[in-house]
Amino acid sequence: MTRGMSMVATEQTAGLGACCRVAVRRKGQRGAQILEAALVLPILFFVIFGIIWMGLAFNISSTIHRAARDAVRAGASSTCALCGNVPPTNAQVVTYVNDALEAAHLQLTQIVPYSPPFACSTAPPPSCSTVSNVQICRDVPLNCGELACQSPPAACGVSAQLGMRVSFSYQFNAPVPIGGFRSITLNASAESPGEN
Repeated sequence: MTRGMSMVATEQTAGLGACCRVAVRRKGQRGAQILEAALVLPILFFVIFGIIWMGLAFNISSTIHRAARDAVRAGASSTCALCGNVPPTNAQVVTYVNDALEAAHLQLTQIVPYSPPFACSTAPPPSCSTVSNVQICRDVPLNCGELACQSPPAACGVSAQLGMRVSFSYQFNAPVPIGGFRSITLNASAESPGEN
C-alpha cells in the first residue's frame, strides 16, 4: 500500500514538475515574442510612414504638373476675339497655378523658382519673367527644328517651333522630419504652342 501511494505521489510530483517546466517555457516564449515585436514594430512603422510620405509626394507632384499644364494652356490661348485676341498677362497665368494649388490645399508659400534648360537657343532669346516664383517664358523653342537637340543646348534649326512655358518647383516638407528626409523639391514644367 505504501508502495502504491509512493508511486502515485511520484507521478503527481513528476506531473507537477512538467507543468512548471511548461509554464516556464511559455513565459520564455512570451519574452521572445515581446522582443521580436520590439524589433519589428519600429521597422514596420518606418516602412508604413515611408509609403504614406511617398504617396503624398506623388499626389503633390501630379497636382503641380496639372497646375502647370492648366496655366500654360490658358496662357497660350488668346482671351477673346471681341477683346482683340490679347494673350493673358503673366499675373493672370499665375492665377491658374495658384487656383489649382489652393484647390488641392497646398501652400502657395512653398512655391520656389525653377528654370529648366531650353531645347535649343534661339535669336532673339525667349522672354521670361517670374511672378510669385512662377517662371513664364514666351517664344520658347519647343523643338530644335531640322537639327537634332543636344545637351548642352546648341543653336536651333530654321524651322524650330516656338511656344510658351510655365515652370516652378514646390517644396514638400515631411510631416515628421526624419534624418535626411526633411523635404523634397518637386519640379513642374509645361510647354504649349501658341494658339491663334
